[in-house]
Amino acid sequence: MHQALLIDEILRRIFGYAAESKRDLATFARVCKSWKCPALDFVWERLPSMLPLLHLIENSGKEDVSPCYNSITLSSYAAKVRHLSHRQSTGLDPATSSFLSSHYNPHKPLLPSLADLKLSVRTWSPLHFALSFSPHIQRLDLDLGFGSQAIKNADATHQFLVQILLSARDLYEVHIRGTASQRLQELTPYMFGIHKLSLWTGTSLTPSALSSLAQLPSLVDFAFHAEHLSAQDLSSVLAGDCFPSLSKLRVRAQSATFEVLLSVLQRDKLNWLWLEAQDASHTAIAWDDITEIIVTKASHSLQFLCLEHHVEFMQDELQVNTPTSSVASTQLPTTPPLSAVPNVARVPLPSLSLNTFKELRTLQELRIEMTIPPDYDEQDLKNLNQGCPNLTVLDLGGTSCIENGIMPSLREQTFRCFQQFRNLKELVLPSLYRMDQITQIPGDAPKPQHTLRSLTFGRVSTEDCTALSRHLSSVFPCLERLDGAPAQDSLWASARAELLRLQAR
Repeated sequence: MHQALLIDEILRRIFGYAAESKRDLATFARVCKSWKCPALDFVWERLPSMLPLLHLIENSGKEDVSPCYNSITLSSYAAKVRHLSHRQSTGLDPATSSFLSSHYNPHKPLLPSLADLKLSVRTWSPLHFALSFSPHIQRLDLDLGFGSQAIKNADATHQFLVQILLSARDLYEVHIRGTASQRLQELTPYMFGIHKLSLWTGTSLTPSALSSLAQLPSLVDFAFHAEHLSAQDLSSVLAGDCFPSLSKLRVRAQSATFEVLLSVLQRDKLNWLWLEAQDASHTAIAWDDITEIIVTKASHSLQFLCLEHHVEFMQDELQVNTPTSSVASTQLPTTPPLSAVPNVARVPLPSLSLNTFKELRTLQELRIEMTIPPDYDEQDLKNLNQGCPNLTVLDLGGTSCIENGIMPSLREQTFRCFQQFRNLKELVLPSLYRMDQITQIPGDAPKPQHTLRSLTFGRVSTEDCTALSRHLSSVFPCLERLDGAPAQDSLWASARAELLRLQAR
């Protein structure tokens, strides 16, 4: 054997390439003593389940095997585990439960090197609590579920979280999904070091808990669902400047709560914001009022903004309220014409103007994910480009409107306005692009310089992939990816191939 293959640093680099294959690593560990330790480090560093660990624990509890030997073996392997993910139910026999309860405590952690813990828990066991004593956990991902069992487990869940927050002094990232304890606010005194927190906990998140979390000094990244909370709930507990370090926020809630929440943020600290409105289908959302507060709070810091709202409705409801502007709604060619039906509730159109975004000077990515896309014209685009010159991603509707067949017509003149956005790399226009409106451009006309590489339409009014690709390439010479509604998948695939061929010339 070459002497280089006995050097620990070289071995670890080689074994790193084989880290996905536990079988290969186990084989390497049997080759010689020099290979055993580094190979086993990779085998045990990431465990996709507790089962290997549980097997060692069960052996440690057997009376017919030397306790000393098993204890040393268990400690040796357990010390190597840094990442543990367990998503399945694990039944413990009484002897194993007793062994865990009696052997592991804050002074003797089961996994002393554990840094990343992902658990899906339906029934708490002594094994879960033994894991909570790991002192070096940095990231915790806890899936509790939303069933009746999760409600019964609420006290045990609270005890586990208290235990892990007390033990893991390096913990900075926590994700909790499912029904947790209503005593969440009691945990905040132990969360001063948390930088990243997501709470998909349903009604477990109370106004008082949110008020406590708003005072955490180190919280930089916060995501939560709060559809059950009203604007009055929040205004009664949030006041003054909250979230002193927050730079990234994602919220799913009633739109009325957004204004309350945004009003208490620190000025020009937020650089990433995602607001998902969970209002009823026939509720008019004051998006312009919301975006005005965003501008007030983050005009010189915000780099990413996503506004999301999805609604379900009957086609008759939409037809009654069809927009009449320059981008009037156009039915899919395969959709039969509808007539207005009396006494049908109207679906309000988004009260969202692109002009409100022009004050966000640092904005780089704007996504508007809405079932009914916003209205805009050439002047709106000109103002947006002048106000946000650094935009690299612009999504004016998302894909949900494509799926529902709600696609405004896109005029060629309006389409060419997007050439003004000199730094744009990705553009999503859930519109019906009408090729019959295109004026032929002379073949010797100079090609514009532009960086756009990805373009998504709703549909196009042609099946000629060559004509489509040639025209789009003349508008955006760097275009590589073209996509749209599934009904024209074959067209998009052929057009992408043609675009690559044109670029290779």
